[in-house]
Amino acid sequence: MSKEWGPVFRAEDWVKYTAEREKISEVSLGETLVVTPIGSIYSSLVEFFNARPWVNWIYKPDELWGAKVADIFGQKVFFTAISPGAPQVSIIEETIVAGVKRVIFIGLAGGLGVEIGDFIVSYGAICEDGFS
Repeated sequence: MSKEWGPVFRAEDWVKYTAEREKISEVSLGETLVVTPIGSIYSSLVEFFNARPWVNWIYKPDELWGAKVADIFGQKVFFTAISPGAPQVSIIEETIVAGVKRVIFIGLAGGLGVEIGDFIVSYGAICEDGFS
């Protein structure tokens, strides 16, 4: 007798479970999410765009992974902070369940030919650490 196993807990399962536990009737985020692991960048973005706490999300607005929202050119844009590291990116799966279609990641980078203060817009990444 063979049995197929799927994921033990999918992102949509977690979002639904947490929403029920926190008594959130409707979990929603807009289509655009800005995410950063750098606390000072997150704080600056929230202040600059006058983002306000968003309560229709499974995490509390002022805690890690909580969301804040700002109206930018007539569009709702959500901001959240994550900790550094690949496992933290799993939060992106949860935001997709809540309606996010575009993720803008803002971080720090270094490399040959990059000077302090340069802006870099990446269009891809290659991970050669042997683990990811």
